[in-house]
Amino acid sequence: MNPLESRKYRMSDAILLAHVGKVVQQIPEDLETLEEMIPVINSQFVTHLSEDYLTALREGGDDVASGELGQHTQNLLEAIDDTKRQVKKLRFWINEAFANDPARARSFQLHRFWKVANSQPELIRFMNALATQVQANKPELMAAGAQEALLDSTSIIAERLAEADAIQESSKGGRVQATQARIIALNSLYDRCVKLSRAAQIVFEDSPAGARFYQLPQYEPDATDVEEEAALETH
Repeated sequence: MNPLESRKYRMSDAILLAHVGKVVQQIPEDLETLEEMIPVINSQFVTHLSEDYLTALREGGDDVASGELGQHTQNLLEAIDDTKRQVKKLRFWINEAFANDPARARSFQLHRFWKVANSQPELIRFMNALATQVQANKPELMAAGAQEALLDSTSIIAERLAEADAIQESSKGGRVQATQARIIALNSLYDRCVKLSRAAQIVFEDSPAGARFYQLPQYEPDATDVEEEAALETH
């Protein structure tokens, strides 16, 4: 199983992390007893367990990553809305300025806007071309009554749209990386907890409470001998 693609366990991340949170608090007190019988459960094991635990917490999980991506998407949608409002305003002034010159009015390509509005790359190219055309025809548009600030804002909106699109695309990659880092840490935690749980069954054979404390939620003890040996190998 590839840790970059899926989790190794069926329980929720919250349940696993809650279990590990208790374990990292208690295990220092039991470490000498555990290590005496199961040498691989040592200080290095505890250090790795704690590091994976902190990594999983720090990454924040899919909810946080999705929230960040959602905010970037919202910013992009707002930029697209600004673009739509800008085009409506410009259409009025272009028609005013070039009422007697349909060919020149058509050179702004506003008739293409709704064809590209749902394609981010096409919309970005369209707005950049429109901003250039607006600047080239600025004197005539201002003579028709268009405010300079409105005309100049076309370039600003085009830049904002491109920036919002770039940030959203970048955040998609960041979300994948964050999610992968979290899954790696969680899978590592799960492996260590399986090992620790099996070790505790041996060490605390005469102390059921101790064995139960380290037992993983939804732990399945019917593993084969080969799996048990693999689980007790050092990392």
